[in-house]
Amino acid sequence: MYSSINQSDQPNNLEINSIAKDYLYETAKWGRFLGIMGFIGAGFMVLFGIFYSSIWSLIPTLSDSMPYRMGFGFGLTVFYLLIGSLYFFPALYLFRYASKLIIAIQTSNSQELEEAFSNQKSLYKFMGIFTIVAIGFYVLALLIMLAGLGIGRLF
Repeated sequence: MYSSINQSDQPNNLEINSIAKDYLYETAKWGRFLGIMGFIGAGFMVLFGIFYSSIWSLIPTLSDSMPYRMGFGFGLTVFYLLIGSLYFFPALYLFRYASKLIIAIQTSNSQELEEAFSNQKSLYKFMGIFTIVAIGFYVLALLIMLAGLGIGRLF
């Protein structure tokens, strides 16, 4: 699994001193707090998405005959549901990481520490993939915009 690390050249034990444990414990407490706030934020996004169509229909518009009015509300509903669902996973990984890390430090349990770092790895992997996808969407949007400008100049 860790083939890039030559374990025969390194000692097989890693010790974490009390200062490092204090730093890890402090960051774990903040991580757990941020994970809980992430759950709350994701919940609000999902709730907002569920009720957005109703809210959108109550907003007065310049003309009730706008054909895209309901489609726009539905599109934003789907958008908020999707973003809220996506935001849940990093909050979950962060919360699990922090909770396992707190338990590992309090009980000196290396199994809990391993599970904590597994969740941290999952968090970073999710955020990395999400960032790559977001950059891809930005590049695609830029290309579409440039193509639109080019087509617009033809007419």
